[in-house]
Amino acid sequence: MNISAQQNLKNHKNETNIEKLELKLEKIFSNIFYTWDKDLYDFIDRLDSYDWRKTKSPTVIIHSYLEENIHKIGDDIDVINGGLEKMKQYFNSKTWFSKRVDSDPKLAKLKESPILYFSAEYGLIDWLQIYSGGLGVLAGDFVKQASDHGLPLVGIGIFYHQGYFHQDIDYEGMQKEIYIPQEPGACLLRLMRDEEGKPIEVSVRILDHDVYIRAWELKVGRTSILLLDTNYEKNTEWEDRMITAHLYGGGRDTRIRQEIVLGIGGYRFAKKLGIKSSVIHLNEGHASFVIIEELLDMIDEEGTIKEKFRRAGANMLFTNHTLNPAGNDKFSYDLIEKYLKYYIDKIGIDVSTFFRFGNDQLYSSADFSMTILGLKSTKISNAVSLLHGKAAKKVWPDYPMKAITNGVHMPTWVSKPIQEQIEKHVSKDWKDPSIKIDWDKIDNIPNEVLWEIHKNQKRQMIERINSSLGTKLDTKKLTIIWTRRFAAYKRPDVFLNDLGQLSKIVNNVEQPVQFLIGGKAHPQDLKGKTLLQRVISVTFKEEFKNKVVFLTGYNWNLAKYVVAGADVWLNNPIRFEEASGTSGMKAGANGVLQLTTLDGWTDEIDWKGKGWILPQENINKEVYKLISEEVAKTYYSNTLPNEWISMMKETMKVCLSHYNMGRMLEEYIELYKGLIK
Repeated sequence: MNISAQQNLKNHKNETNIEKLELKLEKIFSNIFYTWDKDLYDFIDRLDSYDWRKTKSPTVIIHSYLEENIHKIGDDIDVINGGLEKMKQYFNSKTWFSKRVDSDPKLAKLKESPILYFSAEYGLIDWLQIYSGGLGVLAGDFVKQASDHGLPLVGIGIFYHQGYFHQDIDYEGMQKEIYIPQEPGACLLRLMRDEEGKPIEVSVRILDHDVYIRAWELKVGRTSILLLDTNYEKNTEWEDRMITAHLYGGGRDTRIRQEIVLGIGGYRFAKKLGIKSSVIHLNEGHASFVIIEELLDMIDEEGTIKEKFRRAGANMLFTNHTLNPAGNDKFSYDLIEKYLKYYIDKIGIDVSTFFRFGNDQLYSSADFSMTILGLKSTKISNAVSLLHGKAAKKVWPDYPMKAITNGVHMPTWVSKPIQEQIEKHVSKDWKDPSIKIDWDKIDNIPNEVLWEIHKNQKRQMIERINSSLGTKLDTKKLTIIWTRRFAAYKRPDVFLNDLGQLSKIVNNVEQPVQFLIGGKAHPQDLKGKTLLQRVISVTFKEEFKNKVVFLTGYNWNLAKYVVAGADVWLNNPIRFEEASGTSGMKAGANGVLQLTTLDGWTDEIDWKGKGWILPQENINKEVYKLISEEVAKTYYSNTLPNEWISMMKETMKVCLSHYNMGRMLEEYIELYKGLIK
């Protein structure tokens, strides 16, 4: 064989290898399972390393990787093949559900009639911008846990082709929203098709014409989410294609259109697929129009509208996440008449009668509340913490709500080094929801080992931030972090109210402290944006440079580093305003100590020996006192601060044992059983 022929054969082999590798990478990226397999996630995170502010789609990441590694194609093959093997083992393993279904008739019903889980947002990964914050991340964790449990569940959501905004900051410190288009194909989503290969679609009536809806399947382990989409050529009006453009974008007209698509269209799509759901779970009020489709299915049935309304919601559960009116969608009478009269007429009632199903004079005043519709139309409603449940009774005394405190998907949020220590000292099977774990064995982790892990995770976090933002944060300084949505009730500026005291703390030579703040304000929340601008203005001051830092573009990927690398998690909402909160649970599971007010989930814990409590009264003064006199002194007490490490372990025990998504899902399953006929 001549040299030219040998080279051609070598090139052909390389092309074949690259094609095989590309298929393998596409298989991995096409299922969100990799986000909770640490080896796979480390590999994929490296492919797009440090580009956490504006992430690329999977196809771009894959093609860039193949281009850059064409001459060393075998270097990562063991990791890739190992990841595919783990996926195979995961799908073939017995689950919590499979071990119980044969002995539980209610669970058996779910095999044929799965749960439909409606949510306006899902936070799963940054290249899929269909989430804004905590609500979406919780929904994403919930679907992951359903997969781990093997629970038959189908998620319903929306594919927002311009997503939620990416955050930039202008020279005046004001947030700027940048929308980056995303393509479902580039995200490796699968268009739902029938047996003949034709796209499956349904339609909803909006104003005087039909709007057509298709759906893309997103695989999350064993579970699927159907993402609804109106942005295609069959919808000839641009306004219709833009219904699914932005998450929480536009005015009231856009929002009611989106919620018609999500509630009515989503339920129609599930039925078109032949899904006969035994339970419908509404994650917040955005999908409450599901009840309209249920009532349309009952047109020929006998009974009054109240009787039909009660029967229609007999298998429905509604979860409320906030008592704050600003967080609950409301529509005027005119908008309800404008967009829903077509459906209301078909049901056989007048607009005024239907309007009363979403109206409550104590809460929604003259408007139609999607929350009130959810509370009135479903058989069971629930709050998301014990304190939230108590507060809800005062706001909605006529609508009893059971309390299920939120949790987080621990395999996703607990760092790889911490997981390795759990597997070594607690249980190799800690991820298996069917096995009871003795979390007191956390004490078996040697103090010096846990402290070294924490220091390394903190270093990785700070190096990542410094590299991306050009900051000069110090890996040795006590690092206090506040990251969540910028809203007035969350008080992001609580430690900025006395800049003289703050300066003393951050410039203390012996016990210096640095603060990291991150989060987005809703585009229409001017108060939140003003607060954000105030925080950023402080970071511009010379005495606070590289000591108080704003994490521009904070997102899901960076959160994974932050919840593992922080020393202290600052949480200071106004009591009864934060329904639950979950970011502190993620951090606590990694041994991050809490500096918190008692609100949401933190109200359920005795923090003595675990963290520090901020009082609601005089908080602006007490926050400085606690940080300087207790937090910093404990942190800097010794090279190996055993008291601090003891508090880390106690925090880990509490979070891992109770504030996990497995516990939360099983409590929901008990509610589901009450709805299954």
